[in-house]
Amino acid sequence: MTSKPLIVAYAVFNVLNPLTGLISCFTEFAERHRDVELEFVELSYLNHFSAVSDGIVDVGFCRLPIGSDYLISGPVVMRDQRMLCVPEGHAFTQYALLDPERLADETLVRVTPGSVNDEWDHFHFPRYTPAGIPIAQGTVVRTIREAIAAVASKQGLVMLTKRAGNYYATPGIGFVEIDLPPTPSALVWRKNDIRPIIQDLNTTLVRIAKRYGTMS
Repeated sequence: MTSKPLIVAYAVFNVLNPLTGLISCFTEFAERHRDVELEFVELSYLNHFSAVSDGIVDVGFCRLPIGSDYLISGPVVMRDQRMLCVPEGHAFTQYALLDPERLADETLVRVTPGSVNDEWDHFHFPRYTPAGIPIAQGTVVRTIREAIAAVASKQGLVMLTKRAGNYYATPGIGFVEIDLPPTPSALVWRKNDIRPIIQDLNTTLVRIAKRYGTMS
């Protein structure tokens, strides 16, 4: 008899590469827990932390820092270079590595206010350059595709990871590496969820990440 499903959330903008690493994680986990059914739910900027904290899903594979005060994370299993998504032909495309102070001359899109905490918001959608110069705030987006559409229509720029940039290669936009710390990702779950099954899934993910060398 199958127990209650373990619901795993992922955000489209958080692409784990190599994909075989993620597949291996769930394959190994399923082999050890044949009585546990895994379900997968795709989330967006709007709900990728709230879905976990509200109990809609059990765990999420998320970009850090943690975007909700009710959650905790396992070890970082992947770090990814940040890229700035710009319209095709933008002046920034001439740079191999962009100085983040140049963002003071640009507009960045925003996520829906209150959908994440300030720490996550400021890391991924900064309001200031590292030197403290304000960055203009643009249109609000709820999904990565809305963000890309805003970039293509010159309503603002957005930062993504290098892996997500490769996944979302789209006519009318380009990606420029920006000189900022890489984006860490990890498994996230509720602080009060102490089920051993959650810990085992996290342990499996860490083991697979070490195997594929994504933790460095």
